[in-house]
Formats: sequence, structure tokens, C-alpha cells
Amino acid sequence: MRYVALIFLLPISHAVNAQQASPSRHHEIVFTSARDLLSWRESEARAHFAAAGRATYQWAGRHHMRGDTLHAEGQLRVDDQDISVRCRAAKGTRERHAVMEFEEAE
Repeated sequence: MRYVALIFLLPISHAVNAQQASPSRHHEIVFTSARDLLSWRESEARAHFAAAGRATYQWAGRHHMRGDTLHAEGQLRVDDQDISVRCRAAKGTRERHAVMEFEEAE
């Protein structure tokens, strides 16, 4: 009887060790509405400029959908400049497929 119990325990212990050894996976956002894209875009834009050591302030944005494409547009105050931020993604896609563009005023 011990032998049978050991056979059933080995696969369980192997599965637990495999989970601990695998790196944690990043949870990706799936865009189902333009509102999802807008909030994601704001946080990504702020993170982009913070990584460059630039301070971000005011944020204003709007969102809409054209066909199956989600659009989000806005402005972010960075240091003493207004920067336009545009983003688009197909409905149902993950964040890695979103396109983000920055346009600094001259």
C-alpha cells in the first residue's frame, strides 16, 4: 500500500516544484472598451516620462471607438510642456499590441 501512495504523491510534488521554479507571469490587460484603453494609456504615459526623470502633472483625455478600433487621445503636462498622447488598439487585443504616440509641442 505504501508503494501506491508514493506513486500518487510524486506527480503532485513535481507539479508544486515546477510552479515554484517558473517565473511569475505579467498580467496583460485585454482591451474590451475605449475606457480601458484610456486609463491604461494615462498610466503608461506617466510611467514613460517618470522613467526619463520628467515630472508629470495635469491629465485630460477622451476616448471613442471606430469600428473595432479603440482610440484614446489626451494631453499630459510634462515639466512645462503640454504633450499630446494618442493610442489605439483593436477591440479584444492585449496591451502589447496597442500603439502609443507622443507629440511634444514646439
